[in-house]
Amino acid sequence: MKRVLLVVIFALIATSAYSQDLLQKGAMALQQRNYSEAINIFSEYISKDTTREEAYYNRGVAYLSVGDFFLSIVDFSKAMEINPKNPDTYNYRGLAFSYIDQLNRAAADFTMAIKLDKKFGEAYSNRGNIYLSAKLLDSAKMDFDKAMKLIPKNPELAMYRARWFYMKKNYKNAISEYTRAMNLGIKSPTLYYNRANAYFKFEKYQEAIKDYTKALEFNPDDVEVLNNRAIAYEKLGSSDLAKFDRDQIQKIKLSLMPDIKNLKMKRIEDKSGSILIDIPESWSAWFSNEDEKDEIIISKDSLNPNEAGMLVGASLTLDRKIPNEFKDSSDAALLAFWEGSQIENGKSYAKYDLFMKKQFVANGWQGQLNHVRVQFVNGGTVYQMYEFVMAKNKKIFYAYFRAPQDFFNHYRELFDNMIKTIELRVKE
Repeated sequence: MKRVLLVVIFALIATSAYSQDLLQKGAMALQQRNYSEAINIFSEYISKDTTREEAYYNRGVAYLSVGDFFLSIVDFSKAMEINPKNPDTYNYRGLAFSYIDQLNRAAADFTMAIKLDKKFGEAYSNRGNIYLSAKLLDSAKMDFDKAMKLIPKNPELAMYRARWFYMKKNYKNAISEYTRAMNLGIKSPTLYYNRANAYFKFEKYQEAIKDYTKALEFNPDDVEVLNNRAIAYEKLGSSDLAKFDRDQIQKIKLSLMPDIKNLKMKRIEDKSGSILIDIPESWSAWFSNEDEKDEIIISKDSLNPNEAGMLVGASLTLDRKIPNEFKDSSDAALLAFWEGSQIENGKSYAKYDLFMKKQFVANGWQGQLNHVRVQFVNGGTVYQMYEFVMAKNKKIFYAYFRAPQDFFNHYRELFDNMIKTIELRVKE
């Protein structure tokens, strides 16, 4: 009996040592930026032990680093279930939410990180950036000022402050902060592009062209950079160079257009089975189900923290909170509230133009379809969007289908067809 017991104890010790070794190997791979290897190692560990916060946390960081924001959110959420008092987990999940344009959720996570650690400079910086995106400039400044006392040499904070100065039309200070971010170690196309825009606004066109050209060294096919450089060339009277850039833009646009008519489609639904829609097989989807709403986010693009969120895609929401907040939750009242909200939100954007509004009734649902042009922040991507809403029996569903303005007409037929496939399964 004692011999059997010793064997069991030895096996437990060996298993524990092996598991600990996996965690150390995973941490080493993460530190060396071998993110795919780290994901595989932590996945192997989690297949044997689902109780360790650090395994989910570290795998979440690895997923975040490779741009798989949906899976990183899942892992950070699991880590929070195990340990709800780690401020780093909230900060990282907030970043993941921000990269998929879930700004309210991102702000809530950064706020929780700050609540858990009052001296968490990165969380102040990140929340300030969310406030900046929402044009809450005073709140953003308060967070940036706090962060500057805690992490004055953080290059991301310098970039965020540069954006703040740019939005305040203080282009000289914006240029200084972008330059400071470069001196602190950031060398990215976005940074050169943004500093070029500040130089342009400051009427330093030659310096702007140098930065646009530097940004194009990272990605020669960036049509926004090419377009802005063409405008800068025109300001200097270099019409031939401007024409060359615009010719390049047209070639790039033609080469990037997918064959919409021959796309293979797949049927997806959220976890509760409330929302169903057909999307292209190659597109990705992320699902969220909460007490107050069910949501699907659909994206054609690989989401990247250096990009301005989803470029081509859609978000769909079945909202149970809005009808419960009003005494009059008739279909007409819900639609009127939604339309009023769109108008108010539009006032906070750099640009919001309504091209078309169409009302309809389908399968008992009363609805509305808007075609709009939106630029969320000055200097940002200009989108065209479908705003789609339906209400029925104290329920409201809304969806947004968007693409950059230059590409919207190409995706319009696809968006039209996707809208036709929407199916809502809700309890009457």
